[in-house]
Amino acid sequence: MTIAWDQALVNELSGRRVIPFLGAGATMACARRRAAGMLDSTPSWPLLLQLLAEAASCSPDDHRYVEELSEKERYLDAAQVIRANLRTQEYGRVLADEFKNLETGALHEAVLRLDQRVVMTTNYDSAYEDLCVQGQARDGYSVLNYYDPGLVNRLRSPTRLILKLHGSAKHPERTVLTRSEYFKARAENPRFFSLVQSLFATHTLFFIGYSLSDPDIQLLLENTNVGGDELYRHYAVVPAGTHQAVGRAMSDAYGINLIEYDSSSGHQVVADSLTELADLVETERGRLAIP
Repeated sequence: MTIAWDQALVNELSGRRVIPFLGAGATMACARRRAAGMLDSTPSWPLLLQLLAEAASCSPDDHRYVEELSEKERYLDAAQVIRANLRTQEYGRVLADEFKNLETGALHEAVLRLDQRVVMTTNYDSAYEDLCVQGQARDGYSVLNYYDPGLVNRLRSPTRLILKLHGSAKHPERTVLTRSEYFKARAENPRFFSLVQSLFATHTLFFIGYSLSDPDIQLLLENTNVGGDELYRHYAVVPAGTHQAVGRAMSDAYGINLIEYDSSSGHQVVADSLTELADLVETERGRLAIP
């Protein structure tokens, strides 16, 4: 069964007042072409950390500690231990190998059809931006990493923006994986993150492809003011099973309504539901004569 979408979210999307926020699950929905034409998917956060740990020069004690942290879903702490023992060249090799040759699918296409002014992501891959710059609309999109200049000018232009808050696998030395890298990025690029904070205050955030234990969303929520209020809420699509107390905490602390779905048969339901949401938004724009 697909998700029954709130009319309030449909209205916000129709008026282009929403920032879709793409997490690791959005990338995992893409097929990845490997050797001999075989297809698989990109790694989850636990698997990515495992791959990085295998490439690192960790001591046996560090390896055991990383495993213990990962089992407890303390991924940020595990990432810090791994990164301290991982040479930049090996880090770049793993990211380049794991996030290349992606084939976008229905999820990214549905997000594109939502046609919002700004899309943000903490993902390292380029699947969504590659989709956006295809065809006649390619000149209508601009991609900015957190360290790129020109965000103010882009916001004043009619260009659609894709903001990569944690960098790109194309430049692994500037990606954000750990708390220390996140704080360094914010300290060195205060203008960018200040503008991002302003966008959070003036738009509805729509988190897609995140688990509440993912380190990237933890960094964002712990260190950025994304709070909504009773009238204007943010939304996060998450697998069913979140404890009621956690849901209340997300609502009270961050103003986020959790939209749960049944993941017992996989996550294809998210892409199918987003396709239906895009249909609803296009219908509403037609009714209101919004171009």
